[in-house]
Amino acid sequence: MCTISKSCNAFMSELGHKNFLYPSAEEILIEKGTKVSRISWISISGLTPVRVETKKIFELCQSRDYKKYSVIWIDKENVYHDKPILSNYRSK
Repeated sequence: MCTISKSCNAFMSELGHKNFLYPSAEEILIEKGTKVSRISWISISGLTPVRVETKKIFELCQSRDYKKYSVIWIDKENVYHDKPILSNYRSK
């Protein structure tokens, strides 16, 4: 789990080539402290994809899809990892 370190702009996703999700031109404001999950996709144009609960951004986006989670694109400098990624693999 990750946390947004400061309020910032993010980009909604749009369906593109071969049904992949890409950042769209539609920007939304993500509030500081919002919990997100990292997605292991490549970054595009300096933006990294994260998964966020749709209800946290529902009023901000025009989409009327009732999915539990949505993918948004955000500058990775604005994402704080709550736990070190390799902490689960270190021996004690």
